[in-house]
Amino acid sequence: MAGRIKDSDVTYVRDHSPIDDVVGDYVQLKSAGGGQKKGLCPFHDEKPPSFHVTPSKGYFHCFGCQVGGDVIAFIMKLEHLTFTETVERLADRIGYTLTYEAGSSNSGPSINRSRLVAANLAAAIFYQEQLQLPEAQHGRDFLTKRGLDRDAAKTFGVGYAPDQWDSLFKFLKGKGFTEEELMLAGLIKEGTKGAIDRYRNRLIWPVKDISGDVVGFGARKLASDEVDQGSKYLNSPETTIYKKNKIAMKFYGMSSEEAMNKYNGGMADYKASEGKVVWIPYKGPLDKTLKQICGGIRSACSYVGATTLRDFSKCTTFVRIK
Repeated sequence: MAGRIKDSDVTYVRDHSPIDDVVGDYVQLKSAGGGQKKGLCPFHDEKPPSFHVTPSKGYFHCFGCQVGGDVIAFIMKLEHLTFTETVERLADRIGYTLTYEAGSSNSGPSINRSRLVAANLAAAIFYQEQLQLPEAQHGRDFLTKRGLDRDAAKTFGVGYAPDQWDSLFKFLKGKGFTEEELMLAGLIKEGTKGAIDRYRNRLIWPVKDISGDVVGFGARKLASDEVDQGSKYLNSPETTIYKKNKIAMKFYGMSSEEAMNKYNGGMADYKASEGKVVWIPYKGPLDKTLKQICGGIRSACSYVGATTLRDFSKCTTFVRIK
């Protein structure tokens, strides 16, 4: 970020982001009397709940693990974001435009998080539309052979990267995104003759963070090894919004809330308890995880990159399949 967020803007965002509303996006809160609300702490496993929110003071505190702070501190800790990234996310949430002070010691391109998220979302829509075209028939055939029907592909936002060098780049430039923004979002890369798309002739699925923003992509090679000598599976590079070792759980195609509502409700063997959803984590790419879901394991969830089971357990309860 090229400048420091003005203190007045930070104050405005904090004051106009009710902490119970923000926390309520992640924690099921109930009235605790005395103007407080309580729920299960998202930072450690517990029962009964000891996590309290005081809306009138804009403060949260867990009597179990002693973590506390304001709305900015909550998002920073839960989402593993920097202070600036957190304020930008909260500003996006309330539709507020931030201003930055010139002459800050910080260096780097002056592009905020919302532009990178918007670029990723536009790319996701582009890829999904491409999957429906005649040129993507071999991609649809691959999904069918893997037992993934049209509904599953639609639910998880599966798409197709055309077998062209710069189709996404041209599309997003036409939408008003700059080359700098697309580079920072990890959507394009430098080729021998300029910028080119990062993915070509691959099945694509969006990766969402726990709040539901599209922050990256996974891609599966469709060509043979003789034609495409690249890796079978590719993930987005590290960006300011996609950090593999900081996003504890990556939901392919759905946010955590969407996934919980859609795929955990009907499980007989593994049930949600006290607001915590039980997930069965699978190490690996989407097409393998979707096979578990389409096969009846509705709580399958894939985690990728440097994420470990310890990271995974920070935001979910999980069980192992014997």
